[in-house]
Amino acid sequence: MPDGGVPEGTSFLVGGGIGTQQTVTTSATAYAGATTLQVISFKAVASYPAATTTGVKSTSPDPLPDSRPGGGNIEPTLPQSHAHGDKVTQSIPSDSCRSDNCGDDKTLKITGISVTEVYDNLPFDLKISGRNIECRGDHKTRVSLGGVEIDPGDVSCDNAGDILHPNPPPTLKVHVHGLIDGIYDVALTNDTTGDTANSSSLPAPMQGLTIQDRVRVVAFSPSEVRTSAAFALTIAGSSFVPGAKVYLDNHELTGAAVQSDHSLKVNVPASWFASLPNSGNGEYTIVVKNPDGIKAFSDDTLLVHTGVDVLDFSPHAVYGQGDFTLTVAADGAV
Repeated sequence: MPDGGVPEGTSFLVGGGIGTQQTVTTSATAYAGATTLQVISFKAVASYPAATTTGVKSTSPDPLPDSRPGGGNIEPTLPQSHAHGDKVTQSIPSDSCRSDNCGDDKTLKITGISVTEVYDNLPFDLKISGRNIECRGDHKTRVSLGGVEIDPGDVSCDNAGDILHPNPPPTLKVHVHGLIDGIYDVALTNDTTGDTANSSSLPAPMQGLTIQDRVRVVAFSPSEVRTSAAFALTIAGSSFVPGAKVYLDNHELTGAAVQSDHSLKVNVPASWFASLPNSGNGEYTIVVKNPDGIKAFSDDTLLVHTGVDVLDFSPHAVYGQGDFTLTVAADGAV
């Protein structure tokens, strides 16, 4: 280190090979007596004379971000919507049997549940088929919903039988009193052996029971708006009622109407986004408000992007002479 220090702005030449020279500039004075010089910043100067160039070399990001097209909205297929009070039922197997006529396999099993979705909090009957179950007597199979045992008085045989059929298949019938919104597994317990069985082992959609009384937004289409033209926003969910209002964040869309398939639809004019900051470009939570004041919020957001953004490009740098291809990842390009 020179005795008088190194003034700010002093440059050093580092490296002597082609394409390796670097001009290093100090960003502060290095004082006399120091044993090292800390370089805060530098710029690389590469020189490739034509006579020694071996071809184009480049540095590129890998991978580039996904480009998303412009000129058309993204419109996913929506799931089924449900009216308040709907029940989704399933056909259950008819192979229920008691321990004394189930054969050698004495394992307690659930083979089906008759109701998988209920869109209110009112009482209903649930049928459960299985093997090695008992629907009557002192050793009646115990039933639990979401870990809470059902009163044995609410568990009975779906078919009590008659003179000609004194021992019908022992399908369980459970009278379910009003449940709060949630997802419940159905569990059985053998009163004699303590064996258990759970609906979670069944194929979909019989893996559990969904109770949904409140209004709910499940999905919507389009999920991305990529044109400034007018469009129709369709919302899938449950318990939408006439008079429901739709908002994007806190901006109301007027004219929402419940459709025959229980979805909610509202037309968005081309001029609607023009009054918002940034021409409406951004992300919005879908909000549905029923006349009773209860609101539902979408888990995902609606993306509005009617312009073009460059996300990244490749290559970032090119060294040498020759042709190369520039690839640009863009959002909204057509």
